[in-house]
Amino acid sequence: MKPDTFTHPYTWHWSWIQNPVGYWYIAAPYGYLWYGLNIVAILGFLPWMFYLFTVDTAASYFIIQRQPWWFIIPWMLSSQFFLNYDGVEYFVFLFSTLGFVNPVFSILALVVKLPIGAPGYVWDFILHSPASASNPVNWGRYGWYGAFWVLGILLYIQKRRRRMRLPTGLRVNS
Repeated sequence: MKPDTFTHPYTWHWSWIQNPVGYWYIAAPYGYLWYGLNIVAILGFLPWMFYLFTVDTAASYFIIQRQPWWFIIPWMLSSQFFLNYDGVEYFVFLFSTLGFVNPVFSILALVVKLPIGAPGYVWDFILHSPASASNPVNWGRYGWYGAFWVLGILLYIQKRRRRMRLPTGLRVNS
């Protein structure tokens, strides 16, 4: 990966590393926050994956402590998919999911994913390139973390409504 991908993220629409066995996809036009969260990738693929694994382990512990099994099982499987197959989308998935804690995380998911403030040529690439949003291959993943985005917000609303119905003495801080 070219180090200037992170210092000037929109000068490169994508970054490819050619290895003896093929190409590894690392970056694309995301929000500035994405580049900050993934700055470890400058050190190489393995340090970046170890960093994502560490974040995933902490997030898994947090979610296991706060959610029922019917949420944990699909989350763990999805987390492994994004960690192992699509690491560039991991933080989008994580923040989408954490909407159950606070809707600010849902907003952060959008800020991480969308290149807000990017020049027009970046948006042109996103909207019209066959390697980006217009490619049907990507739609499944977008739907996948989109579903967790909606679920996170719905769980937050449910939690708020439940707390409002309880008498003051029975409310639990969560």
